[in-house]
Formats: sequence, C-alpha cells, structure tokens
Amino acid sequence: MKNRIVNWQLVTSLLLILLTSHIIWAEEPKGDKQHLQKDSPQQLVAKLKSAVNLDYESKEPIMKALRDYGKDSIPAIKDGLKESENILFGLTLIQALAGIEGDESKKLLMELGCQKVQSQVSREALGYLENTPINFPLSKEQFDFLIERVKTDHIFGAGLVARILGKCKFNITEKLCDMIIERFKQEVISPTNLGPMHGSYVSPRVYALNQFLLSFSYLGNPATKPLTKELQQDNKEVVKWIYLALGITGDKSVAEQIKQVVEKDPDTSVRAVAVRSYARSAGIDAIPLLETLTKDKTESEYDRYPDGTPVYPIRLVAQDELVDLKRKIEEDKKKEEEKKQDEQKNKPEDKQPPKDK
Repeated sequence: MKNRIVNWQLVTSLLLILLTSHIIWAEEPKGDKQHLQKDSPQQLVAKLKSAVNLDYESKEPIMKALRDYGKDSIPAIKDGLKESENILFGLTLIQALAGIEGDESKKLLMELGCQKVQSQVSREALGYLENTPINFPLSKEQFDFLIERVKTDHIFGAGLVARILGKCKFNITEKLCDMIIERFKQEVISPTNLGPMHGSYVSPRVYALNQFLLSFSYLGNPATKPLTKELQQDNKEVVKWIYLALGITGDKSVAEQIKQVVEKDPDTSVRAVAVRSYARSAGIDAIPLLETLTKDKTESEYDRYPDGTPVYPIRLVAQDELVDLKRKIEEDKKKEEEKKQDEQKNKPEDKQPPKDK
C-alpha cells in the first residue's frame, strides 16, 4: 500500500511538471508573436538575417510580421538586399517581398529581376513574377532586357521570361509577340537537346514548347494577328504548332484544325497539349470530344505514378479542361441571371392613370 501511495505521488508530480512545461511552451510563441508585432520593418529584417540559417518554420513568423506591414516594409527589404552578400538571406528577403500585396512589391521584384548582372537572387525575383498580374508598364530598359533574354537564354529561362512578358499588359505590342513567336518557331524547328523531365508526363520537347503556349495564353488576342501571319509558311510542323498557339489564345477559327491534331497526331505528348488548345478554341463545342477523351487509354511513356500504374496524359488534360468549361458555363449562367434580376429591379413601374371620380 505504501509503495502504491508513493507511486501515485510520483505520477501526480510528473503530471504537474508536464502540465506546467506545456503551459510555458504554449505561451512562448504567443509572446514572440506579440514582440514581433512591435518590431519595426528594419528590426524584422535584422532578425531575419540572424535567423537565416534556421528552418522555414522558424523564419516564417518573422516574414509574416514583415509582410503585415505591407508596402511600408519595402524600403527595409530593399536596404537589406543592398547590404546582403549572403545568398540565402537574399533569397529569404525575396520570399518575404513576394508575399506583399500590391504593385510596389512587384515593381521591386521586376527591378531586381532585370539587373544586368544576374544572380541567384535576381533569378528568384523574376520567378515570383510569373504567377501574378503585372499592372504597371515596364521601363524601356526592362523591356529590352527581357526581350533579349527571350532571344538568347536557355529554353527554360526564355520560356519563363516569355510567360512574364505575356502578363505585362501595358507593354504588349506586335513587336513583343513577334519576338516570342520567333523563339517559339526556333524551338519547333531545332529543339534544344534536353534530358528526361522528372515529373512530366509529356516529352522534353513538348514540355519546352508548352512554356511558350502558356505565354500565348497570357498574351491572348493581341497575339492572334502575328501568329496568323505565320500560317503562310511551308514548314508543316511550324504551322501545326502555330495552330496550337492560336487555339490557346481563344481563336475559334482554328478549332477544326486543332481537333485533327488531337485525334490524329502520332505523338501522344503533342495530342495532350493539343487537347487544351482545342478546349480554349472550341469552347462549349469541345465538350463532346472532351467527354470522350476522359476515357482515353493512351499511356505516357515519360512518367508513371509512384505505385507503378500508368499515367494517361490525354485523359488528364481532358478532365481538367472539362471541369474548367463547365465551371465557366455555370459562371456565365449565374451572371446572366444576375443581369436579368438587375434589369427587373431597375425597370420602371407601369403607372396606371388615375380613375375619374
């Protein structure tokens, strides 16, 4: 009995220690968070520099506190980038900067990305611009710098820059489209020698060309005229890819030509990317074929799932595009109903003339 009592006392003591330590541990981040909220952007940048070699979870609260300042934190980040010779610190600041909403952060990313002397930090800055709208005009120097990169960079660097330029709506000109088309054609005719692309279910060549199809999807209608001019040439392979580029911009006039590629091209990878172009070109008229393709059994020769089961690229693209089209139909239907409701609300009531007494 005595031993049992002693054991229970020991258990109780241990529980109290664990409970106390848990409370202390739980309260600590809260205190740190409150402390970070009181720090100025300059102090947060300094803390980030001290924590640069720690893991992401340790740096994230500091970056979040920095981002919470919004554009007011940008001067401190800019100063930190100027003073930093530590690449990891520079990359961490770029990550924090990319999470700040608004044009000011995007302008600084563009400024950093267009530095003549390229570094890992400047390349990282440019990379963050691909997935964001660019709602400001580029300077002439920035525009010329990026155009030169489209012309001369390795295919993946050129493709990234082409996609970014496709989002620069204030700088989209026929000259820009022509430059991107020229590099696109060059890659069609003389493909860059690429090794296997890990995680891609299409061939390396088609993967590279798809980088430019994405650029044309961003460029949209302004690319239609320059692309259409390229249909006059004799190279059938170039013409085929120009059709795919036109389709991805939403040009409905090429839907039938792209459908032929989807159904008859001998290259499974080409057929897969052609499905997306066809869906964007034909719109709701693409639904019957897309529904058929969701059962396609053509296997990718470039990728398999981790358990060894085959990947069906044509089926996957068809499923994605079918979902997007059906969502768009529902959105359009909802907008039309809202428009009718607004018209009904704003419709003047018919006033009956007063009856004679």
